[in-house]
Amino acid sequence: MEKTEPSKDKVTETTTSDDTDIMQNGNGTTAEEAPVEEETT
Repeated sequence: MEKTEPSKDKVTETTTSDDTDIMQNGNGTTAEEAPVEEETT
């Protein structure tokens, strides 16, 4: 059980990073897709 908990923490950190990118984009797109859309616009 203890070994599983640290793994979840790492996943949470990764998920947090993704959520932050989505919030920055505001369009709910991936961080990689955001710059592409800006260039197209």
